[in-house]
Amino acid sequence: MVNKIFAVSFIYALKDILNVYTKFKERADWIISQREKGVLDNIEVTSIVSYNKHCVLYEQEGADVGSLVYRDNIAKYYKVNSLKPV
Repeated sequence: MVNKIFAVSFIYALKDILNVYTKFKERADWIISQREKGVLDNIEVTSIVSYNKHCVLYEQEGADVGSLVYRDNIAKYYKVNSLKPV
């Protein structure tokens, strides 16, 4: 019985994790496309939230772009000057 409950929750977790991964990929593609257009300052990025307790971003709304340190590190990684949360 416990294994069935775990299996069902794991299926929902995988769905949510794939959703979060897709959003991260879309956001990365957006940042790269803006950089290629020459836009290096105040690139608008959205927050990614997960409501599944198996995911790293569980109910941490804005944690990924709300932190200045995080935004600066992401900006350096993509070689842009700054990111702006929306």
